[in-house]
Amino acid sequence: MESPLTSHPGAATLKAAGTSLSHDECLASADSVLAGRVVVITGESSLLPTFLRTSADSYYSAKVAASDLAQASVDAVVDEIKKVGGTATGVVCDVTDWDQQVKMFRHAINVYGAVDVAVVNAGLPEIPGWLSDKVGPDGEPKKPSFATLDVNVVGAAYTANLAFYHLNQNPSKDHKAIVVLGSMSSFLPIPGAPLYTLSKHAMLGFARSLHYNGLTDGINVNIVCPWFVHTPILGTSARLAIAGLPLATVPDVVDAMVYASTVKNSGLSLCVDPSGVLSVPHEAFDLGSEGFYHVFEMRAKGAISTARFVKDAIAAFKHSAVGGNAVFALEAIAACGVAFLATKGVMSAMGWSQLYTPSA
Repeated sequence: MESPLTSHPGAATLKAAGTSLSHDECLASADSVLAGRVVVITGESSLLPTFLRTSADSYYSAKVAASDLAQASVDAVVDEIKKVGGTATGVVCDVTDWDQQVKMFRHAINVYGAVDVAVVNAGLPEIPGWLSDKVGPDGEPKKPSFATLDVNVVGAAYTANLAFYHLNQNPSKDHKAIVVLGSMSSFLPIPGAPLYTLSKHAMLGFARSLHYNGLTDGINVNIVCPWFVHTPILGTSARLAIAGLPLATVPDVVDAMVYASTVKNSGLSLCVDPSGVLSVPHEAFDLGSEGFYHVFEMRAKGAISTARFVKDAIAAFKHSAVGGNAVFALEAIAACGVAFLATKGVMSAMGWSQLYTPSA
């Protein structure tokens, strides 16, 4: 079956650049990468137990920290994971509350000692009535609900921010990842769901932007974008709208999540529909290797790398100075010099010195 996303003539570039992935290809690195790793997942999800069951036995040793608004949902997910031989803990968390997310990550650290993978999974569907013509006592339009954006955008940004912090605190140098849950509406609009579409369009741009920070920090950032799937987030109106249409399957979405968590590549958009999983590289969206867009991108990458070099050098110097160790202090000063020279090289390599010359 041909993919609705890639069969459209306007999506020919994605189809040409993307790679279809089989079940075995998606799980190829699961055993070696996720065994013993700590995975933090926001939002109760029917995908989570399958996230473990679909892979080999050694993957069961992944350590999961799950969260949801309701304790009963958290307990159900944790119990289900333990039934299949997994290790899990859970905590109640409203992702729209910064302090609760701080506690959620701290809980994972306290229980397991570190975080290796963060899955930004919590989501809310469209809240009906956003374009309502209801008015208040003053005769003016009533403020609509923005709960969908609060969860899908603000909550997701909180999770990613905390994930970057804790992944950077993790001394491990390998296999650190952030997986963002997007949607087919990251690419295509869903009629009648403007805020949900807005939120998932935002997640695609969010993940693609964070990809550059991840390159510098050694953190892979990938996004999974499923077509409609039978999960609790699918409301009655949506079910009626897609009646008779082929749906993406939970196993395929899980395959994409596992792949996004374990692949060495970053910046991937993993599109999931009835035809399976399509991995689209970050470069597929590039507008070419010339022109002002390319120059800007190269300069931005250089600036991010430069900021990281400087931050690390200053931190090393402060640590040495506070410790009173003159040798370490001198080494830190030398490191600053190296960082400065490296920064110049990076800025040059990343195109900071490039000038844009308009074509005739």
